Amino acid sequence: MNSIKRDKIEEFLDGEEMIVFDDCDKAIIGVGSVHGKPTIAVYCYNRLVDLFVEDGDMTYEEAMEWVDFNIVSAYVGETTPLIMHICYCGCDQEQNIYID
Repeated sequence: MNSIKRDKIEEFLDGEEMIVFDDCDKAIIGVGSVHGKPTIAVYCYNRLVDLFVEDGDMTYEEAMEWVDFNIVSAYVGETTPLIMHICYCGCDQEQNIYID
């Protein structure tokens, strides 16, 4: 994870443990929580796929299949990271809110 993102997340966690996927830090878009449950990492699905395509080892379709099978389908307990499919469905377009 880049040091700025890691520092911000570690500060937010305040000592809690959180599972992250190896070599996928660029796809982290934040953290999530539900009352009474541990804080979890939140990843952008599209960024995950792009990371594997950028490595040059996979086509886009191969990367999607790999992410779906090895990451989206992974369950490692209640701290399993959330994989978010970001959709732009007309939400607040007037204020030009974009997710980077």
